[in-house]
Amino acid sequence: HKSSQKKVIVEFDGANYFLLWTKPNANYICLEPWNGVQDIVGSDYDITSKEGIIKLDAGKNHTFIHSIKCIG
Repeated sequence: HKSSQKKVIVEFDGANYFLLWTKPNANYICLEPWNGVQDIVGSDYDITSKEGIIKLDAGKNHTFIHSIKCIG
C-alpha cells in the first residue's frame, strides 16, 4: 500500500520475463516469473518456435528459483 513502509522484494534468477497481473476489482496482484509468453497474433502455435521457450533434451531438467520477501 502506498501509505505503508512495507516492501516486497522478488528475485527470479533464470526467468526471462516477469508478469504482474490481477483480475478486475481484485484486492491482490500476482507476481510471476516466466520463461515463454502466450501465443501472439499470427502465431503458428508451434511450441518449438514460441518466444522464450527453453528446449531440453530428453532426460534433462532445468531448475528456476524465485523468492518473494516481505520487508517492514
